[in-house]
Amino acid sequence: MEQYVARSSRVPTHTPRARFLRPGAGPRWAEEARRRREPRERGPRARANKQPDMVVNRHKYFRWTRRTAFLATMYVVVVPATLGYFGYITDGKWDMRGKRRGDTISEF
Repeated sequence: MEQYVARSSRVPTHTPRARFLRPGAGPRWAEEARRRREPRERGPRARANKQPDMVVNRHKYFRWTRRTAFLATMYVVVVPATLGYFGYITDGKWDMRGKRRGDTISEF
């Protein structure tokens, strides 16, 4: 009987609730741990109020880094130049209107 009591009083350490079931842990310790673990606001609305402030103040914390300079160059110079180049070389090359079966779409 004594062996059975010793095994049942042990708390497994691999379970998430084991830290709250420690022997000698009073309700004060458990309450403090719960307060540290849980946020004050809960649910999807907890962050919804903080998001607009982050968006409004984003420009205050911007810094030019190697990555931001590369991305700005890509989106402001390289991508529009590439699209313009391909638009220029293919201008008037295909005509999709008025084609019949068997006609080629290439004009030259």
